[in-house]
Amino acid sequence: MSALRSTRPDGWSFRAVWLFAGGGILAAAAVALGDPTPLFAAVPLLVAPLVVALLLPPEAPKVRAAWTTDRAGAEPTLRLDWSPDPGIDPDDLRWVLPEPRPGRWSPDRSAEPSGPGWSARFRVRLGTPTVAEVPLPEFAWEDPIGLYHRAATVEGAALVVEWYPPTFARSGNLRLHRTVPRPGEVRSRAVGPSGEFYGLREAGPRDGPRQINWRATARLGRPVANDYAVDRTGDVVLLLDLRSTPLGPDGDAQVASVLRAGALALTDLFLRDRARVAVALYREFLEATPLAAGRHQRFRIRERLIAPVPRGPDGPDERCAVSMRRHYPGGVTTILLTPLASPDPRPLVLHLRRRGFPVILLSPSPMALEHDRAGLSDAALDLADRLDRLARRETVAALWAEAPTIDWDRFDSLEPLLEFLRRPGLRGPRRVG
Repeated sequence: MSALRSTRPDGWSFRAVWLFAGGGILAAAAVALGDPTPLFAAVPLLVAPLVVALLLPPEAPKVRAAWTTDRAGAEPTLRLDWSPDPGIDPDDLRWVLPEPRPGRWSPDRSAEPSGPGWSARFRVRLGTPTVAEVPLPEFAWEDPIGLYHRAATVEGAALVVEWYPPTFARSGNLRLHRTVPRPGEVRSRAVGPSGEFYGLREAGPRDGPRQINWRATARLGRPVANDYAVDRTGDVVLLLDLRSTPLGPDGDAQVASVLRAGALALTDLFLRDRARVAVALYREFLEATPLAAGRHQRFRIRERLIAPVPRGPDGPDERCAVSMRRHYPGGVTTILLTPLASPDPRPLVLHLRRRGFPVILLSPSPMALEHDRAGLSDAALDLADRLDRLARRETVAALWAEAPTIDWDRFDSLEPLLEFLRRPGLRGPRRVG
């Protein structure tokens, strides 16, 4: 049965050094005293490292590992399966679970690994919506008594855990308004890989089998592909404000996890209605994906969301708005996902509006996250919650003067945001829950 061990560089362990040193001391004592008795104790200590050296694999062993999830759409149960190269005993492999990131995922320590030596199961608890990548564990070969440690080469892919509000699966159609062109601008019909049939063209190297018109190809004697008129309802940009807040590193990690999950949930909803969607992450600089539709765009957005954002100083509000104008045309509906925990989020909204982006704010409430309030009495906790709720309500009400603001204080639904997008004429603070 494989056991959890801490990682260390390849080489002999301290146990092997002590065994070899102890054997050498006993052998020297036997020679100095002229008594063979210590030599009988020294021989096993000296032979053990030599036997382990003969059993070492000639090169780093290879392990094929894979994560699987037994339940989708809710807090999942993960299963880890692995198989080493022939000649490597699975019981000689030691592995280390990846360290969970705050606010993303955490293995339930009460659920011990179970199963044979090449399989283990874990229960995962997700306190908030999250889109996180679970990397593969680190494997290493180790002899039964732990004298030598050699890292293994792991082949496989990480598992992306997606958990966001389940009510999105039951949401109805959502028709976005088309992006309004500027006066005098005339847009030609958009052509893409899906929609209503538009015409034929010469096939390119990126056209898949479904894009090829096989009958026309056989008739003309050269590869011909189909073109379709793209039917989309509008364009939307999901802008995530990932700058640091007074919540601290753990609180920022939890908020970022919720923002990524909400962005992916909205991406699925808009792509389902054939809208063009883009996601932009802002901390020090803007990391943007282009506007597009289809299944490939969903994959690109997910890869952007699970990629770690480089650490660095927080960028100014105007830099974000200027970068947005470089990547996207003016007039595109922009949903700004922000915790509203920064000193003043209004400058960013004003800069975005000045550059032609109509902004809708979606803010996950920090009060719904896990807080460390140990040592407070029940009365003190109730008073702190009331004060936080009043301050939050005042902040949301003040922001409504600049842009529609949706207070996301329950993570199991986003129906008020969808209601506002269906009926944008509604005014006044809206709360999720």
